[in-house]
This record gives sequence, C-alpha cells and structure tokens, in this order.
Amino acid sequence: MITAVAGTVGSTLTFYVSEHYKQGPVRSSALVSVAAGLFFYCFPHALNSYLTKNIPLILMGTSFIGMVSPKYYGSYFRLAAAGMLFSIIYSKKSLFFEGFGGALGALAFISLLTVISTFNLISRKFKVSRVYVRARRRFLNNRN
Repeated sequence: MITAVAGTVGSTLTFYVSEHYKQGPVRSSALVSVAAGLFFYCFPHALNSYLTKNIPLILMGTSFIGMVSPKYYGSYFRLAAAGMLFSIIYSKKSLFFEGFGGALGALAFISLLTVISTFNLISRKFKVSRVYVRARRRFLNNRN
C-alpha cells in the first residue's frame, strides 16, 4: 500500500515540478530522486527496513514515468495509474531483472506504455461504438 502511494507520488510530482515550475523533465526527476534518497539516508529508521530500502528506488523509477511529454500523458490520473502499476510490478519482480542495467527505466517504460495503451484502447472503443450507433440510426431512418 505504501509503495503504491509512493509510486503515484513519484510520477505525478515529477511531472508537476517539470511543467508548473518549468524545471524540465531531467531536473525534475533528479530533484524527486535526490530528495527521496536524502530523506531515507538521513532518517533510516523512519519506516521498516524493506520500505527504507525500496521506496527511494520506487520514487526514482516512477520519476522516469513523470518525465513523459505533456503531449502523451493525458491526465494526472494516467500518471498515477502508471506509477501504481510500476510499484506493483517492482514489488513482484523478484529476481527477474537482477543484473540488468536500466531495470527501473525498463519497468517505467513498461508501466507507462501499458497504461497509455489501455486508456487509448478504451477511448477508441467508446468512439467506435458511438459511430456505430449513429450510423445504425441514420441507416435505419433512411430505410423507412
């Protein structure tokens, strides 16, 4: 639960800092990552050892999600969903990505791509069904 909240905060906070404070995506990601790392470095007993070790990594990984272009993100809800998906995948990944460089970036890419694709498919389905209903009504009305 706490990791999912950290995931949503990391992605949305990075995007917010990037867009509203005009810091750019790289600087915003670095700011969120360094702030999280410093907090847990200075206060190592604030949470249990698992969370102290993994929350900075989750925040860093989800800050990569927050680096997305405003043209593609859609809404803060999508960023939050991608951050939550990232934290779920990260907590369940076990040793799959062990030894691979760029594991956090790869997970961020997978999470963001999944959420953007899902929302696009859902919106297209509704658009297609609306077009179908309009065409059907027009066809049936012209037939009579």
